[in-house]
Amino acid sequence: SKKGTFYVALPMMYQVNSRLALMADPKAATWGSVESFGFGMGVNYAVIDGLELIGEVTPLSNNQETVWAAGIRYYPRNTPVSFDLQATNAIGSHGYGTMVAQSDVKFSFGATFLFDARRK
Repeated sequence: SKKGTFYVALPMMYQVNSRLALMADPKAATWGSVESFGFGMGVNYAVIDGLELIGEVTPLSNNQETVWAAGIRYYPRNTPVSFDLQATNAIGSHGYGTMVAQSDVKFSFGATFLFDARRK
């Protein structure tokens, strides 16, 4: 019997201008005898310096419900941190969980610290 999960994705981004980026994310997963394919499409727009709006939608194969996410990212000036607030119908934020929709909307808040070894 097949056990475990195999997931692969190829995220790409194209910077249109200083404020707008477009994203594409083809992905595939197998879980047991289930195979799933999706093509994520997204946009990242800097409303003002330090504040970005982000949206993504991923239609899936086999008549599975489309997965979506929308959020805001804030970069405080002169700090190595960013804060994210998002809503999504995906059951997870990584791997196969990004390809499975749930009926409820999930909200999350996160912080990302950027470490730069080149700083003096």
